[in-house]
Amino acid sequence: MIACWNILAAATQRAGEMNEPDLMAQWPIVGLGLQLLGLVAGAYLILHWRQCGRVGEKPWGLSALFVAIGVCAAVFLSVGTVGVLLRLQLTATLALLAGVEMALLGVLLLCLRIEKIEWSRAFGFRQTTVSRALLMGVVFFIAIQPPLLVLATFRDWIYRLFDLKITTQDLVLRLMMADSSQLIAVVIVFAVVVAPLCEEVFFRGLAYPALKQRWGAPAALVIVSLLFALIHLHVPSLPLLVVLAAGMTLAYEFTGSLLTPIAMHALFNLLNVIAILLYRAQP
Repeated sequence: MIACWNILAAATQRAGEMNEPDLMAQWPIVGLGLQLLGLVAGAYLILHWRQCGRVGEKPWGLSALFVAIGVCAAVFLSVGTVGVLLRLQLTATLALLAGVEMALLGVLLLCLRIEKIEWSRAFGFRQTTVSRALLMGVVFFIAIQPPLLVLATFRDWIYRLFDLKITTQDLVLRLMMADSSQLIAVVIVFAVVVAPLCEEVFFRGLAYPALKQRWGAPAALVIVSLLFALIHLHVPSLPLLVVLAAGMTLAYEFTGSLLTPIAMHALFNLLNVIAILLYRAQP
């Protein structure tokens, strides 16, 4: 999806043509301001990087992770099959998917309770205050903007060099063209609440520590970031999502609290949804 500052310019672009460098050129003051803030935020994080490495050992390993992956794959395959057989509309499909993801999250939390693992220990909720964890999510979100812009510019150059078209994600296009307020509401809840919460618990909360304990932080960061990008099934966004995912993993390491990448993820999705709604509001 488009970067956060596209919110102010998304309404002026046609579907399929929204990209970061073009919008940077159209809104230079806004774009430059955000990039400068990003550099300042990045400098702050570098100066305070001694705080990094707060995601310690967790009471689960790769075997538990593989079980979780198997269960999730089976459940989502079943849900997809049901959706196809019942010919569900997008609104119903997203609502069903949101319900399933929240149910899986509930099962995971129940399993932790059964194993007598405190949620605060599992996800670092006591590593820092809630307010600081959320604030650092905003800081990391701003800091990730300059590398995202550089990467988007390079991606666009490669696509133009080989005369390829940068397509827009299917869900984004559907939201742009949606004529149902119910669909818009479901997408907002799914993108801003369900997806950040469930995806961060799985990728950063569960998978990253298990992989880190076996292969170390760098390898775990790369694997988790690639998997996070691949599940979105959108090739043009792949490199940007890898960098975003890496940033969210570093945000988790910085504070030790999963609330930080959750906030970062939710903010990213929220501003993109707002940008799409602004696009819809134009005649």
